[in-house]
Amino acid sequence: MVPDNGPWNNNFMGVKHTTGMKYGIKLGTPREYYHEDHRPTHFLEFSNLEEELDEKTETMLKLTEENGDTFAQRAEMYYKNRPELINIIEDFYEAHRSLALHYDPHRTSHVINVDDSYDSCSESLDSNHDQDSGAPKIIDPQFNKEESWSASNNEENINLREEIVRLEEENKFQKELLAQKDEEKREAIRQLSLSVDLLKQDNLYLRKKIAR
Repeated sequence: MVPDNGPWNNNFMGVKHTTGMKYGIKLGTPREYYHEDHRPTHFLEFSNLEEELDEKTETMLKLTEENGDTFAQRAEMYYKNRPELINIIEDFYEAHRSLALHYDPHRTSHVINVDDSYDSCSESLDSNHDQDSGAPKIIDPQFNKEESWSASNNEENINLREEIVRLEEENKFQKELLAQKDEEKREAIRQLSLSVDLLKQDNLYLRKKIAR
């Protein structure tokens, strides 16, 4: 036991202390650490990509919801919005792909940091201990969550590719259908022109006959 009036209690680090002296300790608030300036760079990148994906999703919904009352109006809206919708879907796919490419390196670095932290701790506890043989396996729940997210993202990318192919085929079919309808209209015009010519010839023949 150290006496209350001993030299250790009365003089420490060049400062004289007395019994009952109070010490004020100022702690920083948690908000200071969680300010946006302290957030990782990849967190902000993910937030920006997420906002971009939300905007593209809303735009696609607006384009698909626009419709007309008649078949002609619906066809007009279809050909007006189809190229823009295809471009948005392609951008949507590229954004998802970019998000996946940015996400994988951060996931790998996260796992490496966990392993390094464990190795450093093991060395400080026992310098003669073999870490490779005795280190327990760390199961990172975040890693499993990221693996599941990556698989879901790949499946969504496949679905987007299939949707793009389907839209391109549908666009090709609609163009062929329009070309067929245009040909039918041209044929009908030719038939009407022929009928008009025949009527003119009959009219001319009747006039000549009456004039006699």
